[in-house]
This record gives sequence, C-alpha cells and structure tokens, in this order.
Amino acid sequence: MRFLFIFVFLFFCSFSIQHVIFTHIIIISRKTTRKTKVQSPSLIKYNTINHFSPTYSSFTKLRQETINNDNDNDTVMYPSAEQTLETIDAMRRQEEHHRYCVTDYLSEIPKIATTSLDNPVDVSCRSVMGKWCNEIADFCNYKRETVAIAMNCLDRFMATPSGQEILLDRNLYQLAAMTALYSSVKIHEMEAMDPNLVSRLSRGVHTTAAVEAMEFKMLNAIQWRVNPPTAMSFTRMIINDLVSNHLLSPCKKETIIDITRIQIELTVNEYDFSTFNGSSIAFACMLNAIESCSDDGMFLANFETTIGKTLLVDEECIQNLRFAIYELMNGGDDNSIRQKLLNKNSSRTSKDLSSADIITTRGKKNSVHSSPRTVVTSCVAHL
Repeated sequence: MRFLFIFVFLFFCSFSIQHVIFTHIIIISRKTTRKTKVQSPSLIKYNTINHFSPTYSSFTKLRQETINNDNDNDTVMYPSAEQTLETIDAMRRQEEHHRYCVTDYLSEIPKIATTSLDNPVDVSCRSVMGKWCNEIADFCNYKRETVAIAMNCLDRFMATPSGQEILLDRNLYQLAAMTALYSSVKIHEMEAMDPNLVSRLSRGVHTTAAVEAMEFKMLNAIQWRVNPPTAMSFTRMIINDLVSNHLLSPCKKETIIDITRIQIELTVNEYDFSTFNGSSIAFACMLNAIESCSDDGMFLANFETTIGKTLLVDEECIQNLRFAIYELMNGGDDNSIRQKLLNKNSSRTSKDLSSADIITTRGKKNSVHSSPRTVVTSCVAHL
C-alpha cells in the first residue's frame, strides 16, 4: 500500500513538471513572435538583393545619379532613359565595328584599274543610283530609311575584294545597287520586291538570275550584316526618349525630326558623307535643326554637350559635318562640301564661326540670310 501511494505521488509530480515546462515554452514562443515579424518571401528577396547584389545596387545608384544629373543640367529624362542609353551604346559599338565601317573605296580605283579602256565608277554614279532608289521607294511607299540601309550595304560591299572588281564596270555597279535595294526591302519592308520586277526596272539589262546571283555574292561579302544602325534611328531615340516634353513640345519635336530627316536623306545620296557614322550624321543634323527652329540657346548648348558625351563623337568632326550639311542644303557645289569635310585643321572653331557666317559667306546670292533658319526654308523647298 505504501509503494502504491509513492507511485501515485511521483506520477502526479512528473505531470505537473511537464505542464510547467510546456507552458513556459509557449510563453517564450509568444514573446519571441511579438518581437519578430515574419517577413514575406518578396520582402526577404528584396532585402537580399538590395544588400548583397552589387548589380542591383549599382543599377539603383546609376538611376539616381542619372536623374540628379539631368535635373542639374535642366534635362529631365523619361524612366526608360537607362534602356535607351544602353541601346544607343550598343548601336555605337555596332557601327564602330570594322564590318560596319565604310571606307573611301573610290580612292582605290586607280590601284585596281588594269587598262585605260576601263570605265570605272565615280561619285556621280553613286549619286544617280541613290536618287533612283529614292524614286522607287517613293513610288512603292517604302521608307527612305530602307534606302539608307541599301546604300550602306552597297558601300560596304564595294569596299570588299568581291566588290572592287565591280567598280570597273558601271553595268555591274548598277546591278549591285538595284540588288542592295531589293535585299533591303525584303528585310525591312512589309512587302518584298519580286526579282522579275528588278529585272524589268533595268529594262532587260539584268536578268532575274543575275539579280539573285549578285544578292548571294553581296550578302556573303558583307557577312550577312544587313541591319546597320541608321541616322534616323539615333534621331528618333534621342529626341523622343531622351528629351522631355517640358523642354520640347511634341509639336516642336516633330518639327525637329522632320528637318533632321530631310538633311539625312540628302546626305544618303552624297558619297562624301558615306564614310561617317550614322550617329555623327544624326547629331550634326539634329544640331542644325534645333538651331534653325529654336531660340533657346541654353537648351542647344546643354543638348550639344550631353548628347555629344553620350555618342562619344569628335567635336571638330561634328562641326565640319554641320557646315558641310549647311552647304548641301543651300545648294553648295561638291568641291566646297568636300573641302568642309576634309578641312579638319581649320583655324576657326565653332566659337569663332557661326552658322550664319557659313550662309552669308557664299556670296551675294545668300547675303540676305542672317540666321540658320535658312535650313527651314531649304527644307520647305525640298518638300
């Protein structure tokens, strides 16, 4: 009986001790729960990326610095500015690649000419084919930008060993130019050209088989690089995506893009401009357009500085391009335009020579013009 009593007593004691311990554990757990909030997976992920990912931190810092710099420079960019700047940087690297660079291939003709009977291609041949491509594009409602791509492919093809032999035969050069347009339309337009149509446009001089053979030869020579960055693609991204509407109204943006487009389309037909990158052509034309239709000199200065650093262009080269394009818009001869492009050691810089001087120094014919707004008048004449 005594042993039974002792057993019952020990049983109840152990039960009480377990109950006390369990209750104490619950109290501690509740206190801990009150002090520590359970984080959601998204918040944990955000904190982890924010504190431990250098890529995310660098991106956030770059974004904030870009916004701050833009506010300081009175140039506010859209939230997609980072993506646009990355795209522009990629396009700049692409056009700087040696496969996309255009060399002065016409200067190599004397070296490859074999006999005095050869009738080599010259600057006028390229100009004629460029104008012909524009006429075909206008008739078929193709974009003029497609013509710019075609001429770029043609120029790069002529600089290759396979294309240099074509420079001695104007008929083959005509075929190459027509084929370049045919290939560019097939890639960049909604409707392709039939090779039979190209043959008929040549008035039977070139057969369908010759067009297809030339296309294969051209694409292999330029290694199928048929998407060069165009000057208009730079223009659209810079004006529409990097300049806010409170600095330039949508109407003024459209005007600047139209004036820039007209200048770019004129340079496409000129051989002297073919060796310049699309970004440089676009930048020079945009500066001319802004100076022609805007009275805000502070905006022009900030735009020239900011975009110049973004495109990593040479200031003297851009200034020479601007002068040459002014000459082209006002009907200057080829020699004066070529001299502007080649004169890299001019003693007069952009601070010493204004755009109005370029217009007024061309003689009495243009002495009435006193500002770069002459470009607007020239653009209207081309419409």
